[in-house]
Amino acid sequence: MNRFATRRFPEARLLGAAFGAAIFFAACTASPPAPGPKGGTSEVAPSTPASVVTIPTASADTKPSVAKEADDQEARRARFAQLTNDLSEPDAEFFSDNLISNETSYLQVADSLSKHARPDGVYLGVGPEQNFTYIARTHPKLAFIVDIRRQNLLLHLLYKAAFEEAKSRSHFLSLMLGRSHADANDSAATDGIDAVLADVGKDSATSDSFAATHALLMKRIDGYGVNLSAEDKKHIDALHKAFFDGQLGLRFSLKENNGRTYPTLSEVLAEKGPDGKPGGFLATEDGFREVQTMEKEHRIIPVVGDFAGDHALPGVAAYLAKENLVVSAFYVSNVEQYLFAGFSPGYRRFYENVATLPLDATSTFIRSVPGSGGTPALPPGFLEIGAGATIRLQTVDSGGARIFVATGTDSAGNAISKRAVVPIPPQDLASTSAFISGLANMRAALSAYSAGQLSSYSRVQLMTKTEGWER
Repeated sequence: MNRFATRRFPEARLLGAAFGAAIFFAACTASPPAPGPKGGTSEVAPSTPASVVTIPTASADTKPSVAKEADDQEARRARFAQLTNDLSEPDAEFFSDNLISNETSYLQVADSLSKHARPDGVYLGVGPEQNFTYIARTHPKLAFIVDIRRQNLLLHLLYKAAFEEAKSRSHFLSLMLGRSHADANDSAATDGIDAVLADVGKDSATSDSFAATHALLMKRIDGYGVNLSAEDKKHIDALHKAFFDGQLGLRFSLKENNGRTYPTLSEVLAEKGPDGKPGGFLATEDGFREVQTMEKEHRIIPVVGDFAGDHALPGVAAYLAKENLVVSAFYVSNVEQYLFAGFSPGYRRFYENVATLPLDATSTFIRSVPGSGGTPALPPGFLEIGAGATIRLQTVDSGGARIFVATGTDSAGNAISKRAVVPIPPQDLASTSAFISGLANMRAALSAYSAGQLSSYSRVQLMTKTEGWER
């Protein structure tokens, strides 16, 4: 397996997308404060983007008029556009194109989230479609998808348009895959995921169907008010074309092929939970409709941001504090694994950012961590080479070991070359997904960080509960 990543220190955009998943600038410049005593959230919030639209929530027992609902919907759209535009940071490179997830264990924690997540909280996430399942299970009032790659923002705009346009679950998938769709092939509310996937295959996938479907979705995307360049629109076209070309056989891929076979889109969507039943967002009508309603009401907000950056997450925190909203769940996948690998500014800035988020005793990290034995990570301090350096990282799996090679120049222009060899546990060699999902209390993590007890990724793993959530 070869992976390449170029980073400029200290300005590097941090790896904000997971190996198993994938992470989301305008006015916020204040650095977030360090965590308070015992990891509590800070009382000091960074500056929020100017003139962010605040939307009053209608009372549950009042029925707004058609005109008022239209006004509220336009206000929500304006909020969506402003938050996406104002909170987003510049694009950054990542070593994989995370069009779909490669995590096959994402449902391990879904039932626990359904039972224990704070209702009407805020969901934060990273990467592509696995977020929709967690959103459907946690029932948030608002969601932010924060990813280091602008591509992920553009992909979520495509998803948003498909959700809004879809009459059914099968129609939704047909739109994403650029297929034609007949009303007769709409999935029924009682259909399971296998029937939904079968319905999608009943209609044609041609160049004409792709052109018509793409034009339909782009008309919606153009109306959102998100700042999109001509290049962005070309990228959206390329993303949609990738779904059209791959269809239900589309797979997660690295930019450098590692020889592994990752699950297909149909396999990810049909994934079963610990109870042996499919549990993704398209497995039930209720799950799909909940996410669809949030998309229609502009309550799932994609943002380009580095988890350890100085703008996106602090800006989200400031907005939530202003609106008196509390984070219920934060899906971070295995991003922390990269933060602890030495990429500047690293894990410290991430936890300082998390400390600015409004939390309560139930706020939960959703993680994807290496399974038994773990996937080899960079040795501690391997990339701590000083400010102003430029590094190109290459990893190669050979003979049961992972070889890390870092080359580049330091701030004085001197050549840098470092090499490390780490054994690969046998169970990882044949695995398509060496990660398992787990949960961790966010306040407990901040308390451990504040006490100096969270100084390595192995400590993160130890604090993540990957089984027995009900005990």
